[in-house]
Amino acid sequence: MEVYNNPTDSTSHLYVGTSNTAGCELWRSIDGKTWEPVISYSNWIFSLLHNADFPRGFGRHSLIDGIRCMSIYSGDLYVGTTRLGYGYVTYKNLFPYLERGTVTLKIPPIGAQMWKYSGTKDQWEQVIGGLGREVTDNGFGDSKNIEMWSIETLDNTLYVGTMYTEPPHAIYEKLGLFHWMFTFSKEKNIKIGGEIWATQNGKTWIQLVGDEAHLRNNSYPPNGFGDFFNGMRVMEKYILQGVNRLVVGTLNQVTGCEVWMYTPIE
Repeated sequence: MEVYNNPTDSTSHLYVGTSNTAGCELWRSIDGKTWEPVISYSNWIFSLLHNADFPRGFGRHSLIDGIRCMSIYSGDLYVGTTRLGYGYVTYKNLFPYLERGTVTLKIPPIGAQMWKYSGTKDQWEQVIGGLGREVTDNGFGDSKNIEMWSIETLDNTLYVGTMYTEPPHAIYEKLGLFHWMFTFSKEKNIKIGGEIWATQNGKTWIQLVGDEAHLRNNSYPPNGFGDFFNGMRVMEKYILQGVNRLVVGTLNQVTGCEVWMYTPIE
């Protein structure tokens, strides 16, 4: 959730994002009681009828499942997204009369995107998105970054933390003509270290954590602050001794969560 004050007409709305495998949605309210769609409904026709900017999932051409984080930066509303449609699907005994009756399909990860809404222009713009290896492409150019997991504005800088979760594995085993057994598991002990990126103009991005993937500046910490099971779950601005600092909390299901603090150089 995030509160956005439109610089054009001074209206203040509470924005709430959702997660849905059929496409994320974004709603807003001016009083906490009456809600209107911003990104919602299944197609363009329904969206136009309900005065929504996009159908859900930013048009589904983006394959966005969830809105994970939001922050205000330079008068615009920045929205970080997540993609969950990846992993492995295995069918066992699919062809019982053949020697090879097991088939496994791999759904590769597609990096998350970031969008921003300008109240001054009354329009949406894709900030991070597109297939490729450039910093402005999906997942900051790394398809493993399937989640823009945390975001915070500190002074004149916007910080974004990412996460690459363990790929899920769905197993369907055919026991009879109309009898199937379903199991669900995750791969264990996969290196999933998160990254932190920053921008001071909304266009040029610098990687502050996780630099070994891009070899831009080896003086910055490696993925997950050196623990490959750390994902950048939350960020918060914290004033200590009169200085603005960025505090980052990680999620880690293997070695335990951590809290890190960053002091920008003046």
